[in-house]
Amino acid sequence: MSGPPQPKVFREKRAPKPMQRKPMKRTKSKSKAEFHPSVRAEVERRSGGKCEAQTGQCTHRATILHHRRRRSQGGSGDADNALHVCNPCHLYIHANIEESARNGWLVIARCAM
Repeated sequence: MSGPPQPKVFREKRAPKPMQRKPMKRTKSKSKAEFHPSVRAEVERRSGGKCEAQTGQCTHRATILHHRRRRSQGGSGDADNALHVCNPCHLYIHANIEESARNGWLVIARCAM
């Protein structure tokens, strides 16, 4: 005696879990265009620790080595491609490209046609 048949109970399927992604690891560039410690020392000696751009926002204390010709445009890691600047001037250089090019703070690569 088993009694009347029990109705089958169907459970609702759960929604699949969203795919979990691991955060991408940032790796430091191994580019040859990064400044070598000897180049950094040479540029710091040349500037005397003072900002070489001296825009209107200048703090006069250089902390950043700026590539005059951008690495993405083939700029090298040589001392003649480096400018020792303070952070406000570095931001100003990248925000005011035409003026920076006129002053030699930024070298713009021209496309050959």
